[in-house]
Amino acid sequence: MKRNFIILLLISIFVVTGFAQEKVKMKYEDWQKEMASWTAKRDELRAKLDALNKEIDALKKQSADKDAQIKQTQDEIYALVGTTPEGVNEYRQKVADFERRLNELSRLSNEQLYERRAEVEQLYKDYQALKSDKRVALSEFYDKVMGFESQVNNLNNTVKALVKTKEGQVLVAEAIVKETTYTVGTWKKDRDCLWNIAKKPTIYDNPFLWPKIWLANRDKIKDPDLIYPGWVLKVPPKAELTKEEKRQANAYYRKKAEKAGGGM
Repeated sequence: MKRNFIILLLISIFVVTGFAQEKVKMKYEDWQKEMASWTAKRDELRAKLDALNKEIDALKKQSADKDAQIKQTQDEIYALVGTTPEGVNEYRQKVADFERRLNELSRLSNEQLYERRAEVEQLYKDYQALKSDKRVALSEFYDKVMGFESQVNNLNNTVKALVKTKEGQVLVAEAIVKETTYTVGTWKKDRDCLWNIAKKPTIYDNPFLWPKIWLANRDKIKDPDLIYPGWVLKVPPKAELTKEEKRQANAYYRKKAEKAGGGM
């Protein structure tokens, strides 16, 4: 009985040991398969990476070639307009400065524009220079510079109109302020009296405006009926008699009528 137990125990140990060895063998094979799979994936990724690097290198070369072509084309265009990259930067700065000035002047009122008309005139000249510069043909500048034209012309025309209006106002004001003169002649030759002087076509062509000459020369004329040859009389601009001129004329006529009545 004891012997059978020992035999059974030995058989059990043998079976268990064999199973364990088989299990270890199976795990090792699985590990080998797993390693082989990861190695294959690694090699595949390395191949893809190499292909991508080659593609990147090709794209870099293409980009460099394109850059060289662009630079060559740009140099050829610059040569056509007689400029250089430095010249383009200079023109770009001029355009930016011009646009700043244009926008500033465009925001001003008409009164402010008139005060700064010299700047507008200079702006107009600068625009003509920008537009006639060969560099304007470059695609970077053409549309922008040509787009300024309407705004520049509007400003220039506005200032011209303001100047014309202001000058017209000044001329009118000067004409109003400026008084012509008349040198009194003799009664025998010229029949000069205030009535006849006002009647002359070159003066008022209206004898009833004689009070204007009288009141403009009160420093000389004490009595409207007495003027003397050689006197230089101021002649105000032609206009209707003012209330004061009418009042003075009426007073003169009353006084003359009173004298005439007293004499009778």
